[in-house]
Amino acid sequence: MTGTAGSHRQTPVPEYAGGLRIGRAWPRPDGTQDVEGYDGAGRLRAGTWHGAQARLELLDFGRDAALPGLSDVLVPGAELLVHRAGRRAVVRSGDRYVKVLRRRRAAGVAAASTRLGEVVRAAGGASATVLETWSETVVFDTVPGLPLRSLAATEDLSRWREAWDAFADTWSRIAGRTPASGHVGGPALARHDAQAEADVVLTWAGHLRRHDPLRRGVGGLELFDRRARLVTRELLAGDDRLVLAHRDLHDEQLLYDPALGRIGLLDFDTAALAEPALDLGNLLAHLDLRHDQGLIGASARDAAREILLRLAGRCGVPPARLAAYEAASRVRLIGVYAFRPRWRGLARDWLRAG
Repeated sequence: MTGTAGSHRQTPVPEYAGGLRIGRAWPRPDGTQDVEGYDGAGRLRAGTWHGAQARLELLDFGRDAALPGLSDVLVPGAELLVHRAGRRAVVRSGDRYVKVLRRRRAAGVAAASTRLGEVVRAAGGASATVLETWSETVVFDTVPGLPLRSLAATEDLSRWREAWDAFADTWSRIAGRTPASGHVGGPALARHDAQAEADVVLTWAGHLRRHDPLRRGVGGLELFDRRARLVTRELLAGDDRLVLAHRDLHDEQLLYDPALGRIGLLDFDTAALAEPALDLGNLLAHLDLRHDQGLIGASARDAAREILLRLAGRCGVPPARLAAYEAASRVRLIGVYAFRPRWRGLARDWLRAG
């Protein structure tokens, strides 16, 4: 089912369905959506939402035919943290984290995590070490540190600023690496240039046309399309300097160890060569998002933004490129959060705000 005509036959994912409180959903090209949420027993469950029939197809807890390794690692005492049906899962078992992936994906994730982890540690940061790799699973140790958001919750923001300063020092050294070959101690990294980022934005425009989760209360498909086209033009006005990039860098990927004054970075699955504005723009957009979600205060947001803007100058990022990538991240986040029932209203507000 494609196009606007098909989207009107779709029912958006509700917050509650089939005994599940749905937290996240991901659109698929076939008109269904992968969903993740908690059941009445407090267990994380995954399933598929069929919008055309307004029906939830729910997997058994910890079972997934496309991820056969999941049931092997979800032993008593382990906790299922992430489960996207047929795609991936993350399990915490003691002081280890296990990523469960589709067949033949584990080796690539392990290689990228090892190579990028070495870069982060050489820059003075911390990252998880790959302990074991099997055909469908990668086992990591724990990165020491506190989630940044916990530091923003205190009245005194000195530790919050300290953490972002540590990030800026570490990131300026990472972003300074520009391997001309695209190699970082292994096979060449993928290139994610301005055209690739524009394609991501346009993909989300397509998702919203197909599923139309914001149709209630917003005449928003045309508005979203206009925003997506404008952002695409700004991106393609671009810079061809590519550096090592995380490509999914936001506050939840960062930990701070106050004892060592050291920042820790998580999840290098999407690492690529990209403009240095990409990761910084994404971080800036997420700071606004966390504030509008009520998760951090305005003072914390503004303090971190100030540090990131200085960091952009240190990394030689032109203001126009930073603004273009921040705008692209905002449009993408409208798309992502439109599919999360709790935050659908926030996505509408961001769309209206322009």
